[in-house]
Amino acid sequence: MIHNVNMLPAPTFEPIEASPPSVLSAPPNPLALFRALRRRWRMAVSVGALCAVIAALGAWFFTPPARITARTLVRIPRNDPFLFKTSEPMMTLENHQRNQVAMVKSRLVLNTVMKNEKIARLAVIKEQSDPVTWLEREVQADFATAPEVLRIAISGQLGSELVLIVDAIRKAYIEEILDKERVDRTNRLSMVREFREKKEGELRLKKNDQRNLERMSGGKDPGLRGMMLLFMTQQLNWRERELLQTQSELRQKSTDLAAYKAVEKDLPIAPVSEMQIEDAFSKEPKVRDARANIAGLTSLYEGTVANAAEKEKNPTAIKIQKDITDAEDSLAALRKKMAPAMIEDLRQRNRIDADRAAQTLQARIASLQAQDKSLTAEVEELRKTIQERSDNVVKADAGREDMTPLEDMTRAMAREQEALTIELEATKSRYTVLEEGLAVKPKEGSRSFLIAGGAGLGAFVATLLVFSLLEFRARRVNSPDEVVFGLGLSIVGAIPASARVRPGDSGNQCLGEAVDTFRTMLLKAGEMENIRVVMITSAQSGEGKTSLSTHLAASLAQVGYSTLLIDGDLRNPIAHQLFDMDRGPGLCDLLRGQANEEQVIRPTGIARLSMISAGNWDSHATQALAQGGCRRLIEQLRTQFDYVIIDSSPVLPTVDPLLLGKLSDGAIISVLRDVSRMPNVYAAYQRLTGAGVRVLGAAMNGVGGEEYDVYYPYMERLSVPAAEAAV
Repeated sequence: MIHNVNMLPAPTFEPIEASPPSVLSAPPNPLALFRALRRRWRMAVSVGALCAVIAALGAWFFTPPARITARTLVRIPRNDPFLFKTSEPMMTLENHQRNQVAMVKSRLVLNTVMKNEKIARLAVIKEQSDPVTWLEREVQADFATAPEVLRIAISGQLGSELVLIVDAIRKAYIEEILDKERVDRTNRLSMVREFREKKEGELRLKKNDQRNLERMSGGKDPGLRGMMLLFMTQQLNWRERELLQTQSELRQKSTDLAAYKAVEKDLPIAPVSEMQIEDAFSKEPKVRDARANIAGLTSLYEGTVANAAEKEKNPTAIKIQKDITDAEDSLAALRKKMAPAMIEDLRQRNRIDADRAAQTLQARIASLQAQDKSLTAEVEELRKTIQERSDNVVKADAGREDMTPLEDMTRAMAREQEALTIELEATKSRYTVLEEGLAVKPKEGSRSFLIAGGAGLGAFVATLLVFSLLEFRARRVNSPDEVVFGLGLSIVGAIPASARVRPGDSGNQCLGEAVDTFRTMLLKAGEMENIRVVMITSAQSGEGKTSLSTHLAASLAQVGYSTLLIDGDLRNPIAHQLFDMDRGPGLCDLLRGQANEEQVIRPTGIARLSMISAGNWDSHATQALAQGGCRRLIEQLRTQFDYVIIDSSPVLPTVDPLLLGKLSDGAIISVLRDVSRMPNVYAAYQRLTGAGVRVLGAAMNGVGGEEYDVYYPYMERLSVPAAEAAV
């Protein structure tokens, strides 16, 4: 099959899944919009330029005259009215500015302005149904000039009236806000002074109580009190550790004394250990001599001969072995003889040692008991002293902690009282009027130019965007990759844009190479699967199917295959015009029974290429085609020609391709670059496969020169056998 010689994974010829490919519903992205605009860039730029000119002219002539801005400037230094803060941070510059702006536009200030009869009689004020709300909306207040310079402004057409309004707002703001702050600060100073005196009295009483408590706890310095308490605690730990050691040793010695007494009670009958007996036995001279003799004989025996078997036969070895045995028997007899006296002697020694140990233990126990009593009394005294000191330290620390917030509050009120006093003395007025009311009119020419330029640019960009979106929604095919990876169809051919020359012309090498590649693929498929009748169709008209079918038929004929081209576009045939032939008689006349095969099969100007034109169409021809009137003709043509190429009508507008496709071995969908729409190509493929027509792949028409050069090496690899491609 043709699609299997593609280097891409071979698609199966089954209907595409029910859900459409994601490429048909993908949202627009910058690259896709750019590609869409590229297809219609000339029209988009032209229309955009026209819209830009119209928008610029409209903005130039219809922009209302510039509004006059009246302003006044007041310097307001940042001084926090309340320096004493218990939970809130001190006022920042940003908060200061926001407060002043809010107060300028407050109802308090604006109502004061409207009480001025001169302001109330102004024309711009009389035009407003609610002058205060209008002023609140139109008045601008900011610190754009400098961080401490308040700008009060209002814009409109009557500059003289606007100047009067901003001056009135400035005066009302100074009168209602700034001047009242001095009165508020004076009242605040009096309140702070009274509150400070009250808190200082409470603080004196607390300090007196604290001094008495510290005197009772052992000192004023908390660090010194802590060090003394730590030293006493360490002493207590040492005494407790010493007491525990004494008590532990006392218990151990008492246990040892009881054990000695038990041993002394049973000492006459108590057994002597084997270790003691062995130790006493080893110290006897006779025993040492006997053991030395045995060791010498053993060494002599081991050195007599090396082989154990020879030792049993050697007379010298046998004699030495007998001497060793006799020496061991003598040593055993000596041990048995000396054992009773030796055991009794050991028991006497043990009795004397036990008496001495018991006396020593009794003396040590008496000493430990006296020491235990002394240490116990000392530990109890230290514990009592430490507890009293700890209670006093806790009370002293608690008293100081309770007094700390009161001290902080008193110091803060002292600082605030001092700051308020200095401010009231040093700043008789907190503001400075830097600029009286002034009307400022912007430059009309530059403003109009900017507005017109912005309108023109916006119209131009909007037009390009509209064209991009409209073209993107069309989802026209831009490259073979979109067909392969977007719709899952194999590309069986890529025909350059010069394919509209007459079939058989050899003037364009690029076109010839493309058609030859297409033909080679068809021949390979024909050899492997006996594909001889191929239908060329498209989704809509004007997508290059006729050019593709005529060039393919001409290419097959030029390499020696007898080829028949059938113009199956019964309603709108144009293939006969490319070969300078008459429209009829043709396929429609044959279907109606008004002509026979010999009359409709006519030669063309190309050797071994014949053609059946469309003929004169009517509804009877379509009915005959639907009833299978063309089946016998196709079977007969298979025996007369090597290949039959059918140029059918588009799939979506007519039913003819579905009827002709069932009679062919496979169909190829023609796709024209920048014209065919992917939804239509997908719908055509669905309709063909749904009707049981085998789709071999798609052919891309109108590929640009640069893209064709990139795609051409890929086309060369399409001609390898299917077995090699599968590997």
